[in-house]
Formats: sequence, structure tokens, C-alpha cells
Amino acid sequence: MNINSKTVRKCYGCILNLDNRCAAYENPHEKWHHSRCSSYNDKELYNKYLENLKKHLPNEAKERRKEIAKFRHTREHHKGMRL
Repeated sequence: MNINSKTVRKCYGCILNLDNRCAAYENPHEKWHHSRCSSYNDKELYNKYLENLKKHLPNEAKERRKEIAKFRHTREHHKGMRL
């Protein structure tokens, strides 16, 4: 069995699926071991996840650095042109 945090194919329709990980569990493979996840589309867990996100707001300086890094990897930047 794979031991990683990547979601299982069966997690596709779940609201807790964040594409590359599960919002509730570190190892979703263990939850699907018996062909059924006990938290599939569980709204209570999803609401707890949203509350946790509200507590930890993103750092403004970090978000600005991400935007600058996105710009630096564009063709316009490498050709010396500015927008």
C-alpha cells in the first residue's frame, strides 16, 4: 500500500479533496483501505477545515513575493520587456 498524502482516485467527488491532498487526513489511502471512506463529503469536517483556514491568514509579504516570482518566469521578463 502506498503511504503518502496524495489522494486516491475515489476521492475525486469529495469536498475534502484538495487535488494533491486531503483536507482532513494525512494518509487518505488508509481511509479507503476497506473500499469506503468514513468522511466522504462530510460537511462537518469541511466546515472545521474552513474555520482553520480563517484562523491562519496568508502572509501579505509572501503573497507579493509569489506574484513577483510568477512575473519573473514569463517570456516578457526574459526578453527585457516590461508590462
